[in-house]
Amino acid sequence: MLCRLSKIISGILKDLYGIKRLDMDKQVDVIQKYDSQLVEWRGEISDFLDLPNPDVMITVFRRQHTVLLLAFSHAMILLHRPALLRKTATLPGNHDSQTNPPQDKRSSSVWKCMEAAGRIVSKLRELTEKKQMYQAFWVRMQDLVRWHHTDYAEVHSLLRVFGTCRALHLCHTEPL
Repeated sequence: MLCRLSKIISGILKDLYGIKRLDMDKQVDVIQKYDSQLVEWRGEISDFLDLPNPDVMITVFRRQHTVLLLAFSHAMILLHRPALLRKTATLPGNHDSQTNPPQDKRSSSVWKCMEAAGRIVSKLRELTEKKQMYQAFWVRMQDLVRWHHTDYAEVHSLLRVFGTCRALHLCHTEPL
């Protein structure tokens, strides 16, 4: 499962973030190609990822569930992140359910990034509330800023867009 996801992510990194800069049309084609691969991959394991109550699983399967869910969400953000940097992309308005995504390809990518970020924050909040959040799961905000060469103000404003500042702040400041 994770091996195939790794191959998809490798393709995303090579084709979308490679040395050769893609024009907008080619970038949209690449995003659509890998989006369909990611959706297909997730569909193959949807019975496992969409369990109504993963707490009934033994610990090793519950952790695998968490890792796969987070890895998929991170892959979606990686794939659709270039839309966040485009001036022509607009934040989706009232698209609050999976049944009503925006039709514009660029806005759709922004929406998919926000949706994936929401899944990540929800999972982190769930793990924290159930006291299953382990130190190894958490990356401090300073590390995120340092790894992505982004200043804190940019990260903070992006998180505000996702509506997750409070959740991340609570996870970051409360002892585990």
